[in-house]
Amino acid sequence: MKVFWQEAKASHLLPKNPNTSLEKIEFHKELYDAICSALSDSANVLPLSARKFQDWNVGLLERFNVYDT
Repeated sequence: MKVFWQEAKASHLLPKNPNTSLEKIEFHKELYDAICSALSDSANVLPLSARKFQDWNVGLLERFNVYDT
């Protein structure tokens, strides 16, 4: 799954427009570090031109079904 992501240090940096499709997601530090690592590492398999889209970082995450685990 292709993921477009940005790191926001503070929630006040998020857009206030209710029509936006952006979501604030908070994680425990260990999970956050694992996701950041996976996204950063996955960018290495993408061509240089595909690693950024405007102001967004681009990464890949594997899809999974919670019922399959």
